[in-house]
Amino acid sequence: MRASTLTALCAGLSALLSGGAARGQEPAVDNFSGVGVRAMGMGGAFVGVADDFSAVYWNPAGLAQMSEREVYVGFQRNRHEGRSALGGQDTVSELANTHFGSLGLVVPYPVYQGSLVFALGVNRVKDFDSVIRVRGFSDREQLHLDNLFRHEGGLSMTTLAGAVDVSPEISLGLALNLWQGDDERVNEFDQRDTPDKLVGTRFATRDLYEDEYGGFNVAAGIMVRTPREKPEVRFGFTVSHGATHEIDYVFTGVPPPDYSIVEYEPERVRVQGLDLPGDLPAEERINLVPVGEVVSTHGVDTDGHPFVVTSTGRRLTY
Repeated sequence: MRASTLTALCAGLSALLSGGAARGQEPAVDNFSGVGVRAMGMGGAFVGVADDFSAVYWNPAGLAQMSEREVYVGFQRNRHEGRSALGGQDTVSELANTHFGSLGLVVPYPVYQGSLVFALGVNRVKDFDSVIRVRGFSDREQLHLDNLFRHEGGLSMTTLAGAVDVSPEISLGLALNLWQGDDERVNEFDQRDTPDKLVGTRFATRDLYEDEYGGFNVAAGIMVRTPREKPEVRFGFTVSHGATHEIDYVFTGVPPPDYSIVEYEPERVRVQGLDLPGDLPAEERINLVPVGEVVSTHGVDTDGHPFVVTSTGRRLTY
């Protein structure tokens, strides 16, 4: 009971010391994907155990307990489900990926007394994957929407760590962590005038965002085991400075249209997302007439909606 209490206390202390600095900078950065099945099953209390390669993440001082070489391999299987509802139409979208979770090597170095252990490896620690698709008829736009929003990517931590016994019952550890990752976000929009209220209008575009992450931080840990062999009490905690991420950002997509000001009076063209009539200043009116066409006439239809007709006979209410 005593050992469990101490382990829980050290896990809470570790979370306070190491987690606060990085939180809140970039929403995706907090999507922890887990390091070590056994450690995750212990709910973070592995900080006080840390007796395999995953100790490089939870508490590098725990490496000092290892007396034999270890090769550690782990995989992650992620499945994400998004649900949406629009205009009475429910949509379910899924995204599933399999990744290398961990790959590492632990090498004890022979010493006359105590322990000296080194470790090198990679852990995938953050998961950016998500997906949601929105389909259905929108009363606001008066269009049938089929919009997809998808994220794929993650952050990995390459670590060089070492641990040493400073007394029969106390070990110290240090980990140097290089953070690298990427996030690809795709937004696809397809909006169609299925009821043919807007003369067959269709909007379609695809935006691509590509982020590349890079950063560095240092973590230190301590492990107390008493007695050393078959310990009845284990105590450990870690402290680290938050990793500051540098993000290289690339956007690929369609630039916004080059709209111009409407000059005709007194009727106003309807603008998507704005109510009519009468309260739209002239300098804020938007001309959606295609390039190369001019307004030949304008008026109000039987439903009270302003409209224009272009030189090619095109009739527009938006």
